[in-house]
Amino acid sequence: MIDLHGMSAATARVEVERFIMDALAAGHREVLIVHGRGRNSKDNVPILKERLKSWLARGRIGRGILAFTSAASRRRRDAARSTCCCGAGAGRRSASRSSRGEAGMKHAADVCTALRVLLAPVLAWQLALPRGRAGWLPLVVYLLAAATDYVDGVVARATGSASRQGRVFDHGADALLLFPAFVVLAMQQRLPFVLPLAAVTAFTLYVVDGWRRGGSLGTIELTGSRSGAVGGVLNYGIAGAAAAAVALDSSALDRVVYAAAFAIAAVNAMAALERLVQLSRQLAGRSWQKGSPSIAFITMKVTCAVRLNASRFASGA
Repeated sequence: MIDLHGMSAATARVEVERFIMDALAAGHREVLIVHGRGRNSKDNVPILKERLKSWLARGRIGRGILAFTSAASRRRRDAARSTCCCGAGAGRRSASRSSRGEAGMKHAADVCTALRVLLAPVLAWQLALPRGRAGWLPLVVYLLAAATDYVDGVVARATGSASRQGRVFDHGADALLLFPAFVVLAMQQRLPFVLPLAAVTAFTLYVVDGWRRGGSLGTIELTGSRSGAVGGVLNYGIAGAAAAAVALDSSALDRVVYAAAFAIAAVNAMAALERLVQLSRQLAGRSWQKGSPSIAFITMKVTCAVRLNASRFASGA
């Protein structure tokens, strides 16, 4: 049995994976996982219970699980526990074949991401060329890079092989593709400099927040936001529009891209601000928890000081 009470989702996933792997190695056929009912979570939502369903159905953990269900209990705590049947025999052979197929698909996703990294300097180089020399090649390179981004996401979700490392690799490849292209376009006055500045700031805070979340696990736990996701899509769109303007040699499209870049920079700035506020609140909360004086204590101390000064003033008068 493993008890996940008091663990964050990231820590709980690591512990569940270790627990399941140890159970398989020991030959256990059934294990019990206590995940709680989420009474201490926001809105009393059982976060670990919902996450556990996904963990047990996919990826490395899922390949060792034949079935899982809520565990019945005489104390009616079935909503707080789950029981899992670990694979053996024919299940292992099937899991082995599935594992080989998923490994091949995961390799294909990684190849797509690596190809996007290789295309990044090519895109920036082509956008820096005079239009007469560049022609349609910047747009072709952009479309190929965008296709690799789409394919590796589809493959990762289809195989359940999405991971923290894969997310970092994927988003890092996006940054390497877009940010140098933005700088090149800004130097040619085809984009305002505020766009690369806002985009780089938002991505940096995104990574810093991920590093803070995954610090105890020695990894980066990237957690997206709605404004960040919208900004990422718009960043891809404006880069494609700029490449299309080169291919079509259209000054009118250049003006549209330049104007739209201000709105996209605002979305990136909003994402950066939201992330900064979130980080500030978390750091402030941590500093209070580490022994900073409470608000009540500060209020009492200030009140006492005011009264003491008032009494001294009265005696002096």
